[in-house]
Amino acid sequence: MRVSAREWPYSSYLDYVGKREGKICKKEPILSQFKNISDYSKFIDANALYLKNKKDEKKYLLEE
Repeated sequence: MRVSAREWPYSSYLDYVGKREGKICKKEPILSQFKNISDYSKFIDANALYLKNKKDEKKYLLEE
């Protein structure tokens, strides 16, 4: 079973989108780079998909 970045409890994602009140992350340096939390969330989704596809494609390479 795969857990998405949105559901993984060890990720700071839940803190950044306001679904958990973690005390470790300083959210402002990251969130200030986006218009709003929705844009941040879209960025995370797009990059997670990009990294997954990159990893999947890597298995077809003969050399690195």
